[in-house]
Amino acid sequence: MVTGGFDVGSCIGNIGPVGRLSLKGLCFSDGPTGINRADLVSVFPAGLTAAATWDVELLYQRGLALGAEYRGKGINVMLGPSVGPMGRHALGGRNWEGFGADPYLAENGVQTCSKHFIGNEQETQRTNTNVSGVDIQPFFDAVKVGTTLVMCFYNRYTTHSTVVSANSGLDVKIPGRIILTSSMPSPDPYFYKSLFKAVNNGSVSIAQLDNIVARVLVPYFLLSQDKDYPSIDLSTFRVLATYEIGLPQFLKLGYPVALIER
Repeated sequence: MVTGGFDVGSCIGNIGPVGRLSLKGLCFSDGPTGINRADLVSVFPAGLTAAATWDVELLYQRGLALGAEYRGKGINVMLGPSVGPMGRHALGGRNWEGFGADPYLAENGVQTCSKHFIGNEQETQRTNTNVSGVDIQPFFDAVKVGTTLVMCFYNRYTTHSTVVSANSGLDVKIPGRIILTSSMPSPDPYFYKSLFKAVNNGSVSIAQLDNIVARVLVPYFLLSQDKDYPSIDLSTFRVLATYEIGLPQFLKLGYPVALIER
């Protein structure tokens, strides 16, 4: 429920199904300007380009169209919109993704994951970025207008841990179990076996674990993703294996060929 894995789904981030909770599973996929690990999808104008129009209706229609494509591919959580980087560094490699909070995707029943919290302003020395209230404001606004999730950024402002993270508000760790094969088992992510141990020894209480699970489930049911939501496009894992991992490496890792022949 709180740790992703490629062994339970074909998306870049996956939470497996839990029948007793009526959860069919969660598919997380990039990105802010369109689905980037699937076939037959659109490439939307960059966030900066869209924002430069100052056309609220156009931005609204862009958000609706993005949400429709994500829903059509069976993706539960869009890993976007991007409100960090803010673009403080003119040469920032991902400045083009952001333009501010986008509340419109939820009208298609797709969960939004506003990112990256916080200080994702440069590609070199990424862990040394300074932040201010200006960087936090877009996330505050995103929460006010209904974003369902916020993605953390891997720098010194984000704690890389099990107990501290679980007790401080981190709910999901993805990709999580990156590889689960007999030939090459996955290194233990912070929220897998380590979290089991933390709960069993009392470092993370059952009540806190229940809170975490509730926060994962509420958006799923709030947006009625348990009812008549499209299934995941069968091409998703094939595209991921071919273009993200590479077929030779994919087969070397021990994944079955059947996964990409569907």
